[in-house]
Amino acid sequence: MNVVEINQRVDNTHVDIEQDHPIRIEPGNWYIHHVNRQVHDMPATAAFYEDLIGMKRDVFHVPDEETVGDFDRSQDSLVVFGPENRGIHLVRGMPTFHTDNNLMHNPTFGGHVALTVPDVKSVMRKNG
Repeated sequence: MNVVEINQRVDNTHVDIEQDHPIRIEPGNWYIHHVNRQVHDMPATAAFYEDLIGMKRDVFHVPDEETVGDFDRSQDSLVVFGPENRGIHLVRGMPTFHTDNNLMHNPTFGGHVALTVPDVKSVMRKNG
């Protein structure tokens, strides 16, 4: 099976199967940090990614307790595939996540793509 991971280089760069793929940095120094998928059956979905696709499960790394927010990080609610919180996040929808964390929308419903950019204000100025 030929699986292309998020940010995997698809050029002639060789990476052994047990190695993590390097981050693919795009022009402007941005990259895809993670893709978040809302799931209803966490064990079955996680098994699909692990057993059928062969992805490696990791733990959610909390960078700073004060900025991460309040949410359930148990394996029943959040499964991460990829190093340093990059890759694919499987998440159980949490109805009060946005209100518990002072957000305008709820990122646990419907999924999302998270990008990392070095200077958000510069990107906003450039793109109006």
